[in-house]
Amino acid sequence: MHWLGQRVSAMLAEADAGFSGDAGREARRAFIDHVSELVDDIANRDGVTAAFASYEGLLVAASGISSDFEALAAMAQASLVPAYHSAGVLELGDLRQLVIVGDRQKLALVWIGPVTVGIVSPSEVNLAAATA
Repeated sequence: MHWLGQRVSAMLAEADAGFSGDAGREARRAFIDHVSELVDDIANRDGVTAAFASYEGLLVAASGISSDFEALAAMAQASLVPAYHSAGVLELGDLRQLVIVGDRQKLALVWIGPVTVGIVSPSEVNLAAATA
């Protein structure tokens, strides 16, 4: 498993443990700190222009170069509902990521528990290699 896959797996385990009660408050705080660290680490990878994390369309963390992180976070949320619906109709299983590729840039969205992490890069960049 590559670098990003290992980090995502560890953070999914954190999210699955839950965030309820007094212990949950501390766990939630630690999870958000780990999300922020992950966003910074992703944005510093070769080939990556920017990275962000959002919760229900609200920006939680951002790093790198983007003209509008708030718009990226809102767009990620807006993409979520039809993507989940399409995955269900096509019987793809649980949705893990969505990649939107334009002629200049691409956006990869990865879901980690309640948080969406977005990765922006030039469209010719192989994100699997950039996050390996």
